[in-house]
Amino acid sequence: MKVNTNSEDIFSALKLLYYVSKVFGLAPYSLRKEERKINTRWFLDILWSSTWISFFIFGLCVHVQNLTLFNPEESSTKRNITYSIFVITAYFSNIVSLLLTVSFFKTSSPKILNKISAVDCVLIQHSEDCIVYMKIKLYIISELIVLSLMLATLCYANIVVFCNTTVKCISVMTQNLSMIANTIAIVQFFNLVLLLKQRYTILNSWIKPIYKNFGTMQQNSQNINRNPENSTASNNIQNRRHENSASKLLVLIQTYRNINDILKYSKQDNMENLESIEIPEENKYTILQNNNIFEDGSRMYVVRVIYSELHETVRLMNKSYGCALFVGTLWIFVNIVGNIFFTMDKINNLSNSEYKREDLKQAFLFISSLLFSLMLLIAITVSSHLTYNESCRSEILVQKLLLIPEINLDLRSELNLFSAESSVMKAEFTTCGLFVLNMRVLFAVVSLTATYLVFMSLLN
Repeated sequence: MKVNTNSEDIFSALKLLYYVSKVFGLAPYSLRKEERKINTRWFLDILWSSTWISFFIFGLCVHVQNLTLFNPEESSTKRNITYSIFVITAYFSNIVSLLLTVSFFKTSSPKILNKISAVDCVLIQHSEDCIVYMKIKLYIISELIVLSLMLATLCYANIVVFCNTTVKCISVMTQNLSMIANTIAIVQFFNLVLLLKQRYTILNSWIKPIYKNFGTMQQNSQNINRNPENSTASNNIQNRRHENSASKLLVLIQTYRNINDILKYSKQDNMENLESIEIPEENKYTILQNNNIFEDGSRMYVVRVIYSELHETVRLMNKSYGCALFVGTLWIFVNIVGNIFFTMDKINNLSNSEYKREDLKQAFLFISSLLFSLMLLIAITVSSHLTYNESCRSEILVQKLLLIPEINLDLRSELNLFSAESSVMKAEFTTCGLFVLNMRVLFAVVSLTATYLVFMSLLN
C-alpha cells in the first residue's frame, strides 16, 4: 500500500517528547518515520531502560543508608521517618514505571499512538487541518522549555543547599534524576490526555453543525411563512452555509465508506500498511437534496465509529498507565505533604537554630518543590477532567438533536444508538480502578493538605 508522506503527523508532532522520554528509558521502542513503523523489540532500548532501573535501585540504597540531608545534630526520628517515606516513594515510582514500560506494557504506547494516528486519518484530512500538528509541536516545545527551566532551578538549588559531603552530593544527584524521570512520566500521560481532548473537540465540532443547521431550517421555515418574497435569497444564503459546514462530513462519507478498514490498522504494531487516500476534488463541496445535509443516518454512524475508537484509546491508556499513574500520584501527594512538614519544621526552628541562613534557604527550596508538585497534580487532574467533559458534550449534543422532530428515522435511529453508547463510554482516566482522575481528586488533596497544615500549626 501507498505510505502516507505528509510532512506533519502525530509522530512528527510528538518527536521531541519521544526523544526526551527515550533518554530516561520511558520509550523502549524505535520510531522510524521514514518507514512509518514502530519497532517494539529493539534490544538496546530494553537494555537502556534496565540500566535506569538499576540506577534508581542504587539511588534508593544510597538514601536508605544516609537517611538525613540535614546536619547530624538536627536529625530526629520524626524527620528521618518523613524523609524515608519521601525518598522511597520517589524511587518506587521510578522503578514501577520503568518495569511496567519495559515488560508488561511495552507495546502499549505504540498502540496508543497508532490508534490516534488512525483516527486522525479520518478527522484531519484538509491541508488547513494539519496546522493542528504544528500547534501540538510548538506547545510541546514550549512545555518542555518551561519544565526544563523549573527542573534546572530545583536541581541547582538542591545541589547548592545540600551538597556538603561526597555522599550527600551522590544522594542529591540521584534524587534530582529521580524527580526528572517522574516528571517526564507524568508529562507523557498529560500530553496524551490533551491529544484525546483535542480529538473529542474536533468530533463535537462535526456534531454541532447538525443541530445548528436544523435550528436554522426551522427559523427559515418560519421566515418563509412570514415573508415569502425573501425565501429565495434566504435559501441561497443557507445553501452556502450548508456547503461550508457540511463539506468535511460529506468528504468523510463519500471517501471513507470503508472507515472500519482504515481504523483496523490501529490494532497493528506499525503504520506501514496505512493507505493515504486522496480526497477527490469534486467530493469536497457537494450539497444534498432539500438542503438537508444529514438526510442519511450513515453520517452519524461514522461519528459513532470514531467515538468508539477514542474510547478504546482511553481504555488502553487506563490499562497501560493506571498503575504507573497511581504511584506517580502517590509520589506527588507525599511530596506535597513532606515539603509542608520540612518547611514548617525549618520555620519553627529558626529561633533556636544556629544555621538560620541555611534554614531559610532550605525552607524556600521546600516551598518551591511543593509548588512544583502541586502544578503537576493540577496538570493531570484538570486535563483529565476537561477531556471527560468534552466526551460528555457529545452525548448532550445528541440529546439536543433527538428533541428535533424534523429528523428522519434513519438519523434518529443512529442518534439513539449513539446516545446509548456514549452514556457508557465516557473518557474517564483511572488509577487501576482505585479512583478517577478529575477535579475531585485535586480538591481532596488540597483539602487534606490544608487540614494537615492547620494541625501542624496548632501542634507547633
